[in-house]
Amino acid sequence: MPIFGDNMGGTDSFPASNDRCVGSKYTLTETGTVTQINLMTDATGSAGSNGKALIFSDSGGLPGTLLIASTGQAMPAGANDVAFSVTPTVLSPGDYWICAVSDSFEVRWRGDLGGAGGQRKEGYSYASPPSTFGTPDGSTGTTFDFYATYTVGGGSSQAPRSMHQYGFRRK
Repeated sequence: MPIFGDNMGGTDSFPASNDRCVGSKYTLTETGTVTQINLMTDATGSAGSNGKALIFSDSGGLPGTLLIASTGQAMPAGANDVAFSVTPTVLSPGDYWICAVSDSFEVRWRGDLGGAGGQRKEGYSYASPPSTFGTPDGSTGTTFDFYATYTVGGGSSQAPRSMHQYGFRRK
């Protein structure tokens, strides 16, 4: 299945914190039904956190309205590519923010320093995610290794494609 986001496994990490939402902007190049969101964690993280995966609309280059939210799940210790099932949701081509929120500080999100980086929001409720990201509390300087899996064209089954045809690019 195709993806959009970043699944390359960066070498840097960014700390989670209770009710800190972080994410990066990615471009979906075709209509797709999102079925899963993956969040990559760093090896220095330890067990004890719960996480949720989120997708927001883009609002003038910042995260806007919450479009997709996973249920919470325990985050494993160490470096992992953690899959979150979501209610299938059709997204049109465009820019979106793939984000993560946790209920404590044990997890570290994997990514790369430099480039456009990401955004962070402190006090974004893990227990009851608000319908909008709100005004960011700052940029992160990290492009996060978060990505979404989707089916092309609003839900039809598609044959697997090569990595070069996945329809994603980093902003």
